[in-house]
Amino acid sequence: MGPVAGTSPAGALGGALASGLQGMQRGAAQVEGSARVLATGDLDRAVEATVASRMGTQQLRAAAAVVRTADDALGSLIDTLA
Repeated sequence: MGPVAGTSPAGALGGALASGLQGMQRGAAQVEGSARVLATGDLDRAVEATVASRMGTQQLRAAAAVVRTADDALGSLIDTLA
């Protein structure tokens, strides 16, 4: 069993992958929404949209790191079990 009662290491890694992918989707949606606001030329909302875009980009990067780490760990687990 894994560190969380009732979970296997592979199950925990699958959860990390799912969380990372969900984070990537949220970040991409935030960047897309910001781009739409910026494309309208609404200068009153441009600063807010730019900040939101940067935040979405950071979320994408962080979530991609989670996916990459979980993928590496899962590969190591498979190598160990093989």
